[in-house]
Amino acid sequence: MPSMIEYAQYCINKVFDGILTESELKKVRIDKGDRKTFDRERDCFQSFRLEEQEFALPHIKWGACRAKIPETEGQDATSFLVFTGLRFSESEYKELSSYGIEPVVLNTGLALRVIKEFKVPISSHVTLLEIEENLSSQHLDEGYTGHDFQELIDCFDEITVLKISENSAVLRHSKSAQAYFALSFSNALVRLPFDELLVSFKNLIIDIPYLPPDSIFKSFTSSHWKHSYLELYRCIEAIYLLPKAKQLKAELQADGSVLDFAEKVEYHLGWRPREIDSLKSLISVVPNETLEHAVSEGFIDEPEQSEQERSHKLIEKISLRVYELRNGLVHYRIRRQNLTDETELWRMSVNYLMMMLRDIYMHFSQDLDE
Repeated sequence: MPSMIEYAQYCINKVFDGILTESELKKVRIDKGDRKTFDRERDCFQSFRLEEQEFALPHIKWGACRAKIPETEGQDATSFLVFTGLRFSESEYKELSSYGIEPVVLNTGLALRVIKEFKVPISSHVTLLEIEENLSSQHLDEGYTGHDFQELIDCFDEITVLKISENSAVLRHSKSAQAYFALSFSNALVRLPFDELLVSFKNLIIDIPYLPPDSIFKSFTSSHWKHSYLELYRCIEAIYLLPKAKQLKAELQADGSVLDFAEKVEYHLGWRPREIDSLKSLISVVPNETLEHAVSEGFIDEPEQSEQERSHKLIEKISLRVYELRNGLVHYRIRRQNLTDETELWRMSVNYLMMMLRDIYMHFSQDLDE
């Protein structure tokens, strides 16, 4: 079982690294406070379980955890989300609360586990001089019982803990979807002028459970329109093989899920779908209303064909336009004219891609759920 002393020493060593000698570090400890509070925080420390974690951005990590927290004394371990390198504003907490997502107080036991297991770095806003002047000599004072742990926590990057209430609709989604949905409320992470499209991004994460939530998150936190578009395109690329694999599986009357079948075909036969053909197959399931939206919004020009051929031509033109934009971003040619950075054009293109993603993933939801 992990030792609180060991974890506390890890935090102390991180804060005073390069300031105190090894012998001085052994004299530094954390004030336990009153006994009752310490016992509750020790229970939190010992019951802590880290279920998964990953980087959302190079400076932000999220994790799904369980522990007995003092706020729910007497109950079993509670599930919650931890974010490092991020703090929400009061207005953002208020928005999160409307979805049943509430902040959890960061107690000593929880903080000790998070700092070590998430490898939380010392904050870039805290200087060695500040630590030396304010914290490094406390252990020399007469009557020293330990450092106030909050002073040590303040030396590390931000740590935010959120709990999703039992009646929240968000709770039925995967941990990654929960985390990226919560992150979508941090306005500080949004760099492009998406305006009203931010609501569409949030809804995609929480409404369509099979979409890769990390790609949606990376799309609306991109610093350039081309990266935003490509992250959404990756969601289409992820299921390129689905229509053909589904058809082949049916013809062979093969058992198992479509995704398992597609993976076996790809692994054993080296089969790769042709991108433009795969795009057409996927876009062919999009409802006519969404296809027509491509014309009304200016994503493509009006087809010059008869009414009987209209649906087919819309699918073809939309597929070519989506693929043309993708190729213009991925493949670099010195003499090729760069794609325009016009905001309205890209906002419209990103919006239309999101509309299609919703329709396509909803159409194949049963196959993706197997």
